Amino acid sequence: MSSAHRPTWEPAKGKSDIAHLSQAFSKHSLPAQTKLKFRKPGDQQRKSLQELKEELAAGEKRAKAARNPDADDDEEEESDGKRRKLLGSAEDLDADDEEDAPKGKEKAADDDDDEEEDEEDEEDEDEDEEDDTEALLRELEKIKQERREEQERREQRETVQDQMTREEEIARGNPLLNLENALHGDSTAHAAAPSEQRWDEDLIFRNQAAGTTDLSKRGFVNDLTRTEFHKKFMSRYIK
Repeated sequence: MSSAHRPTWEPAKGKSDIAHLSQAFSKHSLPAQTKLKFRKPGDQQRKSLQELKEELAAGEKRAKAARNPDADDDEEEESDGKRRKLLGSAEDLDADDEEDAPKGKEKAADDDDDEEEDEEDEEDEDEDEEDDTEALLRELEKIKQERREEQERREQRETVQDQMTREEEIARGNPLLNLENALHGDSTAHAAAPSEQRWDEDLIFRNQAAGTTDLSKRGFVNDLTRTEFHKKFMSRYIK
């Protein structure tokens, strides 16, 4: 007798087995950060760039002094020499300025004259540009006026032409004004009119073949049984 339909023993035990309560975990599965990191009082205060530069410079000086104590004296001497050079160059510049003061006044006067001449030239150029602009605007307005006049003349000619065409059509349609055409049309209409109208007078294919001897000259025919292709087909395969 087969027991495949019966449940196995392991799931049947259910919660009675307490082996699942003792579980082993790897150290990589345990939480690593178990404490919160709080901000320190100085974290939110950003120092300026100048303060950081000063701190770096002071740190470099301290490091150099720790490596070579005699280097401080050399640096002080170099800084004193640089100061002397700068002071000497400043005195030379002052002396040159005092000597060049009269020349500078003359040069300034010449520069003022040149500036006045340049201003006059600029004013003349501005006036010329304004005159050119006004001339261009007048020319543009003249062109626009000519175009408007041409458009009005064209519209007037079209209106007159339409009126003449309409009068001619009215004259042709009036039998009193066009007596010859009216009489000719009445005679043909009476000649072509039948005595009695049949019930099938308005058929599409009625009397289409009447008076047509050569269909090839006629061109398109809306009756497929009378087309040139149909005639050739019938003469070739049916005869």
